[in-house]
Amino acid sequence: MPTRREIGYEEARELVGAVADKLEADGLGAAVAVVDAHGELVAFLRTDTCPLPSCLLYTSDAADDDTIVLISGG
Repeated sequence: MPTRREIGYEEARELVGAVADKLEADGLGAAVAVVDAHGELVAFLRTDTCPLPSCLLYTSDAADDDTIVLISGG
């Protein structure tokens, strides 16, 4: 059986920060959710240039097994 590790706030914050830096460098906007293995939200980022409707999608997409779910870019 595969072993899953839990992601905590500090690691989630680092991931969101790295994504934010890359988005800013590329002149892009996005909404990003970091979820744990159970699909519970640990951290969320919405840049100023992200389209508003994308923020409504993260709750339905965040239940996947992915640690970071990129919802939308603009």
